[in-house]
Amino acid sequence: MILDDILSEAPIHQFYMQLALEKVQEQMSDQIREQIIQDIRNEQRLIDARQALLTVFQARFPKLSKIAQKKLAQIEDLALLRTLLVKVASSQTVEDAQYLLLELDYPDELAGQHQ
Repeated sequence: MILDDILSEAPIHQFYMQLALEKVQEQMSDQIREQIIQDIRNEQRLIDARQALLTVFQARFPKLSKIAQKKLAQIEDLALLRTLLVKVASSQTVEDAQYLLLELDYPDELAGQHQ
């Protein structure tokens, strides 16, 4: 114990402890920066998928555009948005597209369909 106290107060020990602390902080900063970049990329993918869906709704089913915009803004699942894009784009009638929007109120059922 006494030896530990003496060593921990030694300048060389403090130097290496400070060096280790700086290295850990640098690595954490890199990890945090990478996580932030990844989060931004994921958010951009969600935005792009929502916009693509809105474009399809506006072009093919303009009467459903406003409700689609509100519902799509709540979706955080990129795979679901992609599945919905294919389904909306291939919908034959406004009723089919409207049904897809209604399904969004039951995410568990939709989740099983896009896996």
